Amino acid sequence: MRIDAGHLEQLAQEQRPFGAKEAAEWQRTMQLSNHETAALLGVAVSTWNAYKSQGNIPSAVAMLCRAARRDPILMQAPGHRPAAQDRVGEHPCRIYYHARSGSAAC
Repeated sequence: MRIDAGHLEQLAQEQRPFGAKEAAEWQRTMQLSNHETAALLGVAVSTWNAYKSQGNIPSAVAMLCRAARRDPILMQAPGHRPAAQDRVGEHPCRIYYHARSGSAAC
């Protein structure tokens, strides 16, 4: 099996450590609250907070975080962006991209 340099670099990036600092930076970059992040990852808020404080993040969680950052369309698909119920004053409407029509809607 042959792997070109571009894919080899991508594999190396995907396999690098994803600790507490990276998790907090990822959450800030993605502009997600603790509740939204926990819902996206399918874990309790306390589990997400433990990941951020202790840094013992499972590789599957790290892969999902990196995939969501790499492909922002994932976060715009209907039903995939958690509700912003814990954000005071934020409008609950999210803009979703419709692949077939190429349009966006609330």
